[in-house]
Amino acid sequence: HSKEAAYIRQSLSKVHAARGELSKALVASKQALEIYRKAGMGFSGGASRVLHAIGDLQTEMGQYQDAEATYLEALDIFEETKTATTRRCALVRKSLGFLQCVAGECGQAMEELEQALTILRSIGLSHTSEAVEIMTCKASVLTRQGCTDEALMVLEEARDVASELEQDIGAQVALTIAGAEAMRHVGKEGYIEEFARGIALMEDGSKLETKDGAELLRQYAEALRGSGQIAAALEQLGRAQQTLGALSLGRTHSAAKVLQALGSVHREQGDFAKALEMFDECEELLAEIGLAKTISAAQLRVKKGKVCHAKGDVDAACTLYQSAVDMHKAMGTSRSLWAGKALLSLAAAKQEQGSSEEARLCREEAIQALQDGGFRNTRDTAQAMKHLRSSFMGVLGTMPASEIDTFSEGGDCPAAENG
Repeated sequence: HSKEAAYIRQSLSKVHAARGELSKALVASKQALEIYRKAGMGFSGGASRVLHAIGDLQTEMGQYQDAEATYLEALDIFEETKTATTRRCALVRKSLGFLQCVAGECGQAMEELEQALTILRSIGLSHTSEAVEIMTCKASVLTRQGCTDEALMVLEEARDVASELEQDIGAQVALTIAGAEAMRHVGKEGYIEEFARGIALMEDGSKLETKDGAELLRQYAEALRGSGQIAAALEQLGRAQQTLGALSLGRTHSAAKVLQALGSVHREQGDFAKALEMFDECEELLAEIGLAKTISAAQLRVKKGKVCHAKGDVDAACTLYQSAVDMHKAMGTSRSLWAGKALLSLAAAKQEQGSSEEARLCREEAIQALQDGGFRNTRDTAQAMKHLRSSFMGVLGTMPASEIDTFSEGGDCPAAENG
């Protein structure tokens, strides 16, 4: 029960993580943390570093709720020890912000990333690789929120800082991909070429045959699918699977994300049977690795629901959408992008079933979830508002749309209290 014993356990965790053995890595890190606590060093710098590492592992494994709690515990240590304005605290806030972005809670993510940047600036580290990483993540959050012009400005600032530094391949690729995502969201041409440039950077640095390389191939495939290049998307996902298999990572959260992407591509093709096969395989894998009750699993339910919906089985789609909504409520993530999307899908299905009132209530709840999650300016929110306006017009008859607009400002409309 010494600091040295904890250090050895944490070193062992890093070895397991490098080999893709994330569960073993997590166990070793938790053992290190327990050693610190038993030695009376639960509020030491070593303990906060181990908590940061545990949170990163949990994030990578898809255990988003656990990761958030772990990062917050690390931040409590910084507050308790009056080290909340240190570089390490800024890095924990960056990790928490990234996690919240992935989990669809972009309003909170932006707060954490802003605080992380503020800390770095206050201690003279605004022109560092860490600052570039935080700005890149901030741009990704802004893109998701629909603030693409602002995202591109942040990326320009990040590039200016990066140009002064000896940036590694990973940072260059992250900047390139963040820029490509922003371009894609505004419909700007050339985003596919930007993704390809990111792939080329990884290949030049001999980094493509890694877990991060496989993740980049998956992102590239998603972009290709969005542009209608289905065959090319399938090719890239095949490469991603091959890479993960070669690294003995075929039964991990990364592999599950590739299966989910494959299902989406097959759905786009109209091959619903193959799409459901991929989604079922993904669901089995998530259960196998302990992620059956996570955001990833809830997202998968929505994707399966969309296949059933496209096949004309609206009842089955409703059941799947509802189960996703229920999962978000049980997990405490009902005010997020993914919960909002699930509710919008459920609303569309309810509308087809002729349940107009239930559909309206779902859209109201979806708007609240999206706005609470920091997505006021997105296409999803705008579409939901448009559908709500249509439903109110049906109820209110000939009332002018200009008067209906006042409801969003808190008029006497029954929905005003719900945003």
